Amino acid sequence: MNKVLPIFLFFLFATQAMAKDFDFSVQSNGQTLYYKKTSDKEVSVVYPNKSGDDYYSGYTKPSGDLTIPQTVTDDGVKYTVTSIGKYAFEGCSGLSSVTIPESVTSIGESAFEGCIGLKSVTIPNSVTSISVGAFCSCSSLASIIIGNSVTSIGRQAFEGCSGLTSVSIPKSVTSIGGFAFNLCSGLESVTISNSVTSIDRDAFRSCRGLTKAEFASIESLCSINFGGQFANPLKYAHRLYIIGDDNEVKALVIPESVTSISCAFSGCSGLTSVTIPNTVTSIDEYAFCECTGLTSVTIPNSVTSIGEGAFRGCSGLASVTIPNSVKSIDEDAFYDCSNATLYCEVEETSKPGGWNSKWNDSGRPEKWGCKVIRAAVNDEEYGTVATAGENYAVRGDDGSLWYLKETTNGTATLTATPKDGYHFVKWQEEPDAAATLNIDEVTESKTYTAVFAKDEPTSIKNNSAGNVRKVTKVLGPDGLYIIKDGVKYNMLGEKVN
Repeated sequence: MNKVLPIFLFFLFATQAMAKDFDFSVQSNGQTLYYKKTSDKEVSVVYPNKSGDDYYSGYTKPSGDLTIPQTVTDDGVKYTVTSIGKYAFEGCSGLSSVTIPESVTSIGESAFEGCIGLKSVTIPNSVTSISVGAFCSCSSLASIIIGNSVTSIGRQAFEGCSGLTSVSIPKSVTSIGGFAFNLCSGLESVTISNSVTSIDRDAFRSCRGLTKAEFASIESLCSINFGGQFANPLKYAHRLYIIGDDNEVKALVIPESVTSISCAFSGCSGLTSVTIPNTVTSIDEYAFCECTGLTSVTIPNSVTSIGEGAFRGCSGLASVTIPNSVKSIDEDAFYDCSNATLYCEVEETSKPGGWNSKWNDSGRPEKWGCKVIRAAVNDEEYGTVATAGENYAVRGDDGSLWYLKETTNGTATLTATPKDGYHFVKWQEEPDAAATLNIDEVTESKTYTAVFAKDEPTSIKNNSAGNVRKVTKVLGPDGLYIIKDGVKYNMLGEKVN
């Protein structure tokens, strides 16, 4: 027995001596860091020894203000620090700040997870990726500066960082992983650049302190592939802003470059109206879910599908007109639209088979066989159109007025208003009509298109005085004519109607 014990102890100590996960260590400013060689000239910062859940078993954890060096030397060989390995500082609760050198290109999985004392981190421009859980549960982290070379923010990267109050995603980032900012309860504002194309599920779940979500543009917001409602910071922020504009977006105009709308505006209760262009063919699931401030929405006759919960909880909507182009409507598309009447252009007997049986599960009033008057323009840069305060008017097939706001004697009034430097030419469908067009009979659905043209300044001589006067030369449907003091003349100077 006496001989067996020393042999046992020898192997025990030998095993412990070998139980390390680094190649060498370097002490600087009273802190010892551990490194693993990744090439002849490069190293990664790593943890020293894992035992159970402790990555510093038998070693002293770094604490206080830590500066990771750009280079280190071992046995006369100089190495560049290019990465922070997985779990490198996991559970180092005494750390208060970390300075990462410009030589580092990646931050590994859970590298700083559970560093509950960490207050600030600056991620340099050299870093291209922030891995899964890199700063997870750093509950004291109050500020984070993400360098402009980072292209991806990993799953749960900042989950549980409840001390964060604001986050700005730089233009280099293209993807944000699932749960990346989950449980960041102190987060008040988020700014997302136009480079971001995907945000995975629950990225901003439980960020209940959010009051402002800022995007580069409406177009870039619509182009993001959201992995569900809680991937979008608007779900909690409720208020939409565009970078560089302090005014909240209330009257939303979707640009013509957009062809489909995902859950881009879910939870955006600050919206009061939405204009959707004819380029949009699908309104996907939860697109406008819980937009409780929304009072009007125009669904163009280019839309063929409306997804699950697309307008769920839009309690402020008084009416929705569904064009006959819509071939499929998913479950609960209009659930809890508690004040809305649903006007359907299609006849009830001709309802497409793609309409889910629970498309109107709240049992809101339905009106079938509606006739729709729509107003459009040949170019939105030239002018605008309106129909008595709304974008369309609706009558029932029996001639009774169902939905036509602020009209007189049942007349739909279309008004074309040119912008500065442009003029109204005609209604494409009614060549002789003035800019204000009154429609007394609505027997079929129809679109009226206002045609505008650019003013062309010119000079003509006043025959009586011989002086030169500035007038406007216009190319209209019947050739060139001149507008002077609000009166229309042909090129011979003859007054015309």
